[in-house]
Parts: sequence; C-alpha cells; structure tokens
Amino acid sequence: MINWKYDLLLAVSLFAIGLAFYITGSAYPATPFLFPSYLTVSLCILSVILGISAIRRSKEDVSSSKIEWHKYKAPAFVVALMAAYIGVMDYIGFLASGCLLLATFYIGMGFKNKILGIILAIVITAIVYAIFHIALEVSLPIGSLWETE
Repeated sequence: MINWKYDLLLAVSLFAIGLAFYITGSAYPATPFLFPSYLTVSLCILSVILGISAIRRSKEDVSSSKIEWHKYKAPAFVVALMAAYIGVMDYIGFLASGCLLLATFYIGMGFKNKILGIILAIVITAIVYAIFHIALEVSLPIGSLWETE
C-alpha cells in the first residue's frame, strides 16, 4: 500500500495547482475559458477525493513512517521549471522559453548527451511552433523583449 502521506501531499499540491489555474484563467473571456475551467474544477474535485481517501487510510495506518523528501527532488524540479517557463513566456516568447524549458529539462534530469538534448529542444520547439503557427494558424507569444512597437 502506498503511504497515505504521499497521497495527501499530492492531493494538496494538485488542488493548489488546479485552484491557481482556475484563478488565472478566470481573467480570460468566458467562452475560451469554458473547457479549461472544466478541467481545473475536475482536477480540484479529484484531488479532494484523493485527500479524503488518504485521510481515511491514515486512521488505519499504525506505522509512523516518515516522508522521504529525496523522492520528490525530480518532481519538484519539473514543477519549478514549469513555473519558470510560464513566468518568462510573456517576456521572451514561446520559441526561446520552449527551447530553454526543454534543454533545462533534458540536462537537469540527467540526459547524458547534452548537445543532443539542446538539439532536441530546438527541434521539438520548432515543430510545435510550426504546428500551431502554420498548420493551426494560432499565434503563440512573441515576447515583449522582441516586440518592435
């Protein structure tokens, strides 16, 4: 059985992420925000269910096991990286932030060939940009740093 403390920590984290996305997204017009709002509300509801399940299991668990924080190093790195990505995208744009995100992810997670990781980051970001910009005709953030107004 998975330790109930892990599930409770995960439930609180997911609820906080869902709430943050909902609050951030509520600034957008109602129609574009409709689908993301369903997702974030669903995430919050499911995290509450997970939290209740973890609390119920805590009453059954008589062992006093401690949370091993070193197991959360990689997930914490990814969450911090995503937060930084979201924070800098408005300033440096999608292309630069996407390349930085993927390159940092590959290198930070121990990808052995760093040059290949950087090349993959550039190629994957370019492919995603091409799909959205050319095929779907959706404009992605340019970044205030690069704007010439």
